[in-house]
Amino acid sequence: MHQQSIRRILALAVSGVALVAACAAPAAAPSGDVAAGQAAYASKGCAACHGANGEGGIGPKIAGTSLSQSAVTDRVRKGGGQMPAFDASKVSDQEIANIYAFLKSKQ
Repeated sequence: MHQQSIRRILALAVSGVALVAACAAPAAAPSGDVAAGQAAYASKGCAACHGANGEGGIGPKIAGTSLSQSAVTDRVRKGGGQMPAFDASKVSDQEIANIYAFLKSKQ
């Protein structure tokens, strides 16, 4: 083999490894419990703006959300628009996962 061919093969192999590494799934978010999510949704004040079942009110409809759990977690943590941010001392990651499961069950 020519040195140029070896370099091409090596570059292709390195690119393949980089592509596989880039596609690796991030750490899984905690799975949620629908009943616990319904309770947390009510106790954490979500219903005040989003309605008792996520149907919307002052805030948008979030029942059956098409957002990923990661996107919902990000919105809860950072807030947005009129929604305030909630840090982990106010709503834990597990509570968000449970609330997400509750909202997804409303499809």
